[in-house]
Amino acid sequence: MSDQAEEHEQLEAVYRSLRPDDAIELTDEVVKLAVREEWLRGRGRLSLSFLPYPRILCQIELEEHRLLLLLEDVSELFLVESEVRVPARGAAFCGGCVSGGKAKLTVVPSAALTLGESSAPEISRLIFHLLNFYDFSGSPRVLHKTNDGSEALGRVCLCAEGWSVVIHLMPNARGIMTSLKEARGHAITHVGSIARGDGSLFTGHQACEMLEVLQYFLSFARGLWSPAVLPVGYDRAGNVIWRQWAMPLSDPWRSVLSWFDPRHSDLLEAVFPGFIAKWTDAIWKQPLRHAIYWYLTSNTMRSVDGAVVLLQAALEALSWTYAVQERKLVTPQGFGKLWASDRLRVLLSSLGIPLGLPDDLPNLQKEAAAASWLDGPHAFTEMRNSVVHPSAKEHEGAREMLPETWQLGLWYVELVLLRLFGHCGKYHNRLKKGWVGEVEEVPWMNPEQDSAGDPFNRQHEDQPSTWGPGTQQS
Repeated sequence: MSDQAEEHEQLEAVYRSLRPDDAIELTDEVVKLAVREEWLRGRGRLSLSFLPYPRILCQIELEEHRLLLLLEDVSELFLVESEVRVPARGAAFCGGCVSGGKAKLTVVPSAALTLGESSAPEISRLIFHLLNFYDFSGSPRVLHKTNDGSEALGRVCLCAEGWSVVIHLMPNARGIMTSLKEARGHAITHVGSIARGDGSLFTGHQACEMLEVLQYFLSFARGLWSPAVLPVGYDRAGNVIWRQWAMPLSDPWRSVLSWFDPRHSDLLEAVFPGFIAKWTDAIWKQPLRHAIYWYLTSNTMRSVDGAVVLLQAALEALSWTYAVQERKLVTPQGFGKLWASDRLRVLLSSLGIPLGLPDDLPNLQKEAAAASWLDGPHAFTEMRNSVVHPSAKEHEGAREMLPETWQLGLWYVELVLLRLFGHCGKYHNRLKKGWVGEVEEVPWMNPEQDSAGDPFNRQHEDQPSTWGPGTQQS
């Protein structure tokens, strides 16, 4: 197959969403359920259910039933034909739905259900499904033939560390996205594949590691949890040899801001190698997990004041890892003595991120001038302190400035992570009131922006922070 043909190859999804929040059927087979010290047998229908929230469910029609069955006594689920056994808990018992001596029980698996060998290198290609991602555009695209001609499906290829990940829009997904925006639900919007760049085989464990990488990377781009789910592994002959049924963190559809612009799919391809390089660094994996988790939670929170607190936690964790553990710019003891704003300054200034308050935050700029706050880190930490340690005078006008403080913190986290990933291209600046498709150079590529200065300037009155390993932000 030619390179051009490969670039436009359409992936075949295994599972599909017809409407938002429609349950996705996984298997229908004989199951056994461990209850107390006995096994109950019945017919079980396993599905990925999105209501009232995303999870794997098994609805079982019991051949024998006990009207006095206690749901808390359910301990294990065994899929007989699939030969998979997992811990489980009872969710609902419909004792009134008794027909012909049968009753219905709903259980929730407490762990992922994995079908197939996970430790031997047998997988040649893996297909996965992506929830609630944006309809991105770029080049090349997949051309999907329809009754009216053809439909162009946005496509990206993420290549790094010997892996090749291809993702493109599901056919007819644009109609589902229109409904998603109204329903704020869940649906499969994209299909993807994972393979080794040299064509070598890989294990189920390696597949799970890559799926976690994609969960965090694509969610960081989307601005909310948008996981890769329902993976199916194939051998070189095209036979299904591995599956996993699980439900990672997933947010309902919302239109939120992030550094990624869906009109520039090449941004995903540019940032991914640096992301996976940091993710596989022993020093950085856990801090990245925490920072992205706090970032996504903050980006979707209704409580802006709570979001500001989480963002400072993310920034200080990143500052500790970068300044103390990786670069050794300051000792652990010295870091513990720094003011909260200095911890942000040493991180931002070292990475070439502007310290000055952007002009796009006029309310915060006005308050900073009145209060003699030195720069962005000073303003951000003072506003955070007004939330955590409020006094009547300080808190009086703080609430109207919290939305801008929230956006400033999100912008800082995005820039810090992009810089750590070695990105030197363009990004979407959330502080600009622009249109979809508008991007600009990252600030460390703009010599006119002043990001230097003394990161330890102490001529201010912000409160010292007590954050450090083994402690909690006050």
